[in-house]
Amino acid sequence: DFYVDSHVLYFLGLALVGVANCVAQQLRFAAAEAVKPGDRPRALSFGVAGGTLAAFIGPEVAKATRASLEKEFAGCFLAMAACYAALVAFTVCIKSAGPRRGVKEEKGAAFTWPHAEFARSARARKGLACVTCAWTAMFLAMSAAPLAMTGER
Repeated sequence: DFYVDSHVLYFLGLALVGVANCVAQQLRFAAAEAVKPGDRPRALSFGVAGGTLAAFIGPEVAKATRASLEKEFAGCFLAMAACYAALVAFTVCIKSAGPRRGVKEEKGAAFTWPHAEFARSARARKGLACVTCAWTAMFLAMSAAPLAMTGER
């Protein structure tokens, strides 16, 4: 039994879910920047189609895993972790993540994402913190509601 009665661990987990959702949402914008300008509408369409597909698949996965473990909803969180692992595996395979400003596009050259520039950006860090807090609060409310309705702790 891996159940741990810890509010700190629960909030830490929710914060990590918030970060993962922030990254997943950011991929929509990265898709538009990772392709040539003429291919951006198609890339965005794939992002919207994937989100729409996930809107149907996600609840079905939650229903299927809700009571799969001894503690109700524990299977849902493990399934969600598996989905995030699949997201990581997918994004690691992406070769380009968008053109850098001021760099000429060379024929056949892969683009690189300016990680250092992003890390130095105060606005980017502030935005990441805000989105992480918002997603954490949303997951806290969405997790607490079913528990309150079932009367369990």
